[in-house]
Amino acid sequence: MRAVRRRLRGGAGQALVELSLIAPALVVLLGGAGQIGAIAYGGVTVGTAAREGARIAAEYPNRSLDFVNALGTTSYTCGQNPSDSETETSVCDAVRSASGLISGSSLTIVVTANHSVSRLPGDIVEAGNACPGGATASGTVSNLPSGTVAILASPSKSTSGTVTSDSTGAYSICLSTPSSSQQTTITATAVDASGCTYNSSITVTVDHSKAVTPTPANITLPTSGVCPTAAPTPTPAVVTPAPSTPGAVPTPATAPACSTVVSDSSYVSIAVSYRVPIFAPFVNRILADTPSGSVRTVTATETMQVEPCGITQGG
Repeated sequence: MRAVRRRLRGGAGQALVELSLIAPALVVLLGGAGQIGAIAYGGVTVGTAAREGARIAAEYPNRSLDFVNALGTTSYTCGQNPSDSETETSVCDAVRSASGLISGSSLTIVVTANHSVSRLPGDIVEAGNACPGGATASGTVSNLPSGTVAILASPSKSTSGTVTSDSTGAYSICLSTPSSSQQTTITATAVDASGCTYNSSITVTVDHSKAVTPTPANITLPTSGVCPTAAPTPTPAVVTPAPSTPGAVPTPATAPACSTVVSDSSYVSIAVSYRVPIFAPFVNRILADTPSGSVRTVTATETMQVEPCGITQGG
């Protein structure tokens, strides 16, 4: 019995020694797993928040992008000074509300209007009529009358809404992709302040791989347009105003109609970043922004096409 008890005591002591040797490694392993989980959660959260912010900004540009007119800038950081109340209560609050378990006040949110984007497929996330599955034809409309833009149309246009050029005549239009190579026309029309109409067209070839020829598809408007015939000046009729009725409610003015013109070059970008604390020992050399740092910054950026009337009727 004495020999058995000695062997048992010896085995328990050996187990304690072995546990003391591997315990630090277990602590680092468990802490590292938890740290990686925290970083992964932060990355997913900022991605979700950026998508929600981009959606709100694209659907409600009049509020979300109010800083462009109010502050005269194309980029806005939520919470900055001076701040824009319309932007803060729309897109900034939407991003913070989508931050899950992360405090919305700890997010860095940057809203950029008229974001410069690449036309390469897959470079950006586009909302609305951003040419899904179609072929994008682009070019320049020259000889634009002063102060006008061109309206682009095509029988093979695959998106809803009207596409216009910018003030320099640059345009892009989404065309349907055929099963085999086929030709279609793109027509540019401009109307000056006198009501004169200028239009011209170009024939392009679209193949099944979404290639458009020629590229760029430049269009030249004529130097003179078709002007309307002046109508004779009507003789004004004398109208006797009706007597006012006490307590009558005046008829409200008709609200201006929402423009259906959607530019294919209007984009908004939402960039969201969050500094995840490094709490696990010894992993900052691998996971932190710097070897001696204490945080890991996770970021996400979403870019969407602005559709002021197609989604919310100008909201």
